[in-house]
Amino acid sequence: MTKSWIFDFDGTLVHSAPQIMQAYKEVTKIIAPERLRYTKSIKIGPTLDETIKHILGGTYSSLYKDFEVEFKVLYDSKYIFKTVPYKNSEEVLRFLKKNGGNLAIATNKRTIPTIALIEQYGWMKYFDRVECVDVSKKYKSNKAVLLNSLIKEKPQYKEAYYIGDTANDGKAANINNLKFIKANYGYGTEDCWKNIQVYSKIEDIYNLKEMQKKQ
Repeated sequence: MTKSWIFDFDGTLVHSAPQIMQAYKEVTKIIAPERLRYTKSIKIGPTLDETIKHILGGTYSSLYKDFEVEFKVLYDSKYIFKTVPYKNSEEVLRFLKKNGGNLAIATNKRTIPTIALIEQYGWMKYFDRVECVDVSKKYKSNKAVLLNSLIKEKPQYKEAYYIGDTANDGKAANINNLKFIKANYGYGTEDCWKNIQVYSKIEDIYNLKEMQKKQ
């Protein structure tokens, strides 16, 4: 049976945490070194805007824009292409597509680095759609709204699986009545999962291949 699959990106298809964390630390040292301790509690998953607010706090709100500009330049030029995909991502995407699956991405990651990495890995041929929260102001950093927009434009994803690693991913999937598959290998281990409906859990992305075979 043909299935539709929507993927989160960081912590689900790619292991990007080391590069993202280092970029935030370097920029904080430049913009507001006295706030460096706040980089230790960064979560991978929230948007750039949300993370900047977490690091700088309200007292340093005048520096938000400077931080954003510096981060984009540093991450996009120095760190992005050091990001590696999870071991079995390529094999699983190829298998799902070959077996008639509809594949899309819905992520809080910015469009420029997301597309750059997908093109570097040669994955663009697998996806019908790549949606990032910065593509439109209407999303307002809201993944649930992002998923809703994708479903409206691509009805084949109305009953899709959404694979993600954070509680925010799960909440967004639940709001849109999607079957949420929790990637236990990702970055949401310390999230509060209370009231999040999880359809299935996977310890390795390869488990999706096994799931498809059982359909």
